[in-house]
Amino acid sequence: MRMAHSGLIALLIFGLAGLAGLRAAEDDKEAPAKEQTYVGMVEATRDSAQQITAVKLTLDSKEALEIKLDEKGKQLGEQLDQKRAEATGTLTMEAGKKILTVATFREANGMAGHPSAAPGKPAAPAQGQ
Repeated sequence: MRMAHSGLIALLIFGLAGLAGLRAAEDDKEAPAKEQTYVGMVEATRDSAQQITAVKLTLDSKEALEIKLDEKGKQLGEQLDQKRAEATGTLTMEAGKKILTVATFREANGMAGHPSAAPGKPAAPAQGQ
């Protein structure tokens, strides 16, 4: 009887530890990424068939953001390669790289210092909407 009692106590301890671990994992989850606006120079990389294989946005601070190559990302590269752009989207980290998933974008002629160039500010209607 004593052996069964010890086993039951051990089972309860491990069970409670497991529940505590699940709760800690839930607490570690980050809030959903918030859309922000970034302004910089667009650079599209193309393969020999002229298909876009990568797009990056180099900010005025010289920080480079990789653009996710979904439909909006490809449109950004096609339409604004080698131009300044204002891109609004969510920024995530993947394998140590900052990846911007673009929601909207527009050309940013002379926007340095423009209020809508600041992260988190509402942007004017964008071409990519």
